[in-house]
This record gives sequence, C-alpha cells and structure tokens, in this order.
Amino acid sequence: MKKVDLNNYQIVQHLYKTYSNMMTTESIPPLPSREQEINYLKWLEKSFSEDPIVTLHPKFYEASPYRMAYRYRVEARSEYRWTFMKNFAVSIALSWPLIIL
Repeated sequence: MKKVDLNNYQIVQHLYKTYSNMMTTESIPPLPSREQEINYLKWLEKSFSEDPIVTLHPKFYEASPYRMAYRYRVEARSEYRWTFMKNFAVSIALSWPLIIL
C-alpha cells in the first residue's frame, strides 16, 4: 500500500471546500442605481475624450479591458522620461564648472 501524503490531501480538501463554496454562493452583484450609471457614463465619456486622437498604437485605446492599464503605463513611462530628462539637465548644469576646469 502507498503511504498517503497528508499535506497534499489537506490541500486538496481545502481547495475542494473553497471552490464548492464559490459555486454555491450567489455571485451576481446588485444592479447599480440610476445615479451610479450616470456617474459611470460621465467618467467614461471624460476618459475617452482625454485619450489621444493620433497615436502609434490606436488599437490599445479602443474599448477593452486593457485600455486603462495601457493608458496608465504610457503615463507612467512619460512621467519617468520627463523626470529623467530634468535630472539630466540639472546634473549637467551643476557639473558644468567641473568639466570646464
């Protein structure tokens, strides 16, 4: 007879209980109120209007689940580049006297 590994058995039992509870519980959220819908539509309209019209990758700005993640990534990258260029300019300005000597 094979010896049963209790750790694996306990893990399987835990996963079984977790997923069986997930399947039996009601996972449908309540419907939003009219005010929540209007606020969401206003936010969506503002969000789409802030997107660039001409871009290298227009497909990323189409309505999709990845749109906001791509947008945040582009904003973070441009902020990083701007900070890098400012720091570079300041370091050149401060080190200019040392370079001339």
